[in-house]
Amino acid sequence: MKLVVVADDLTGAAELAGAAWARGLSACVARRSPWPEGCDVLCVDTDTRDLPADEAGRIVGDVARALGRLVGVRFYKKVDSVLRGPVLAELEAMRQALGRPCVLLLPANPSRGRVIRDGHYFIQDVPLDRTEFARDPRHPRASSDVCRLLGPQEGVSVVVRRPGQSLPEKGIVVADAGSEADVEAWAGLWTETLLAAGGVDFFRALLDRWAAEEGKRPARHGSAGTSRVCEERTGSGAASGLRILMVSGTASPQARAWREASERAGIPVVGLFDGGGSVGGGVGPGWEGKVAMCASALARVGRMILFLGAIAAPGAPGSGPAGWVESLARAAGLVWGRSKPDLLLLEGGATAAAVLDGFPWGAWRAVREWAPGVVELRGLETDRPAVIVKPGSYPWPESIRELWFVGRRL
Repeated sequence: MKLVVVADDLTGAAELAGAAWARGLSACVARRSPWPEGCDVLCVDTDTRDLPADEAGRIVGDVARALGRLVGVRFYKKVDSVLRGPVLAELEAMRQALGRPCVLLLPANPSRGRVIRDGHYFIQDVPLDRTEFARDPRHPRASSDVCRLLGPQEGVSVVVRRPGQSLPEKGIVVADAGSEADVEAWAGLWTETLLAAGGVDFFRALLDRWAAEEGKRPARHGSAGTSRVCEERTGSGAASGLRILMVSGTASPQARAWREASERAGIPVVGLFDGGGSVGGGVGPGWEGKVAMCASALARVGRMILFLGAIAAPGAPGSGPAGWVESLARAAGLVWGRSKPDLLLLEGGATAAAVLDGFPWGAWRAVREWAPGVVELRGLETDRPAVIVKPGSYPWPESIRELWFVGRRL
């Protein structure tokens, strides 16, 4: 093992595993110990984004101390690109656990139009607090000021530095980055005494730097044009013959647009809570019929979407984002058990984690990066199920669109 990534959610861990795979490295995503061996990059999902700061810090510190005993391994702390969750507590806990005096935090992803200028976060030149992230149900971004987004923590110093400025000897440094060239410049300042943290752009730049130091030219896997489940089939029409179950736990505008396009193309879309049901992880009275409906749709059409639908009223027993996602994952597991689709598409980090928890494997291997952040995973010792995961705020790439809508008129 050459590198350990500690991420606060599943799609973040998978995103960096996909980036490592795209550079010719073997990568695994693990959600619990024992940690898999034999991969170049281990991406650990601590599942701490929605936890209280003290609890999240404790978990991240324990993981870092356990893996910090490995010899010759570098570490990277993956954080949400718009700083959702108890980011500061996790950074400080990992810094202390590894004995690093300073954290260099670069969450911006200029490749996606997400930049930090003069300590303020912009997406496509719009201040963060004026984007859809201002309405995030769990972590609304009410400011563009990165220091306010991180919040205070007693005894922790946070400063912002522009490219070209010197770094302090200790504390947490937030890096301004308005371009990919800025990201590469910050990667050039990395030393063994720094804990590097941030998003996928900074991670890629560091991988390229480390490869260059070893005298290697970073390998590149090409973008996926079809899934391995297609490649494993023979005969014509492999893509159109796939049975694909999409499970969506996000309320993003692009997710809604995808469902509407699917319905126009004759693909069934089922809302879990539409027409009643229960929450909190139980199997509601109307679910058996919905599970049967989903299984029938997969057999008949080869595609279907299961999403939350009309959420139960606030204050209902078991209601709230965590209960909704758990219910969605349990329903998806019932559909999977009945119909055994060829491919699962999981949209949203919490949804993907909850669905994968229903399988007996605590670790997965990255086998393809369809697009940045859209990664295909397989079990360590099995090729089934084939799972493609992505964050809720990312769009599905054109290659997935072609696979999903193949042979259908939009």
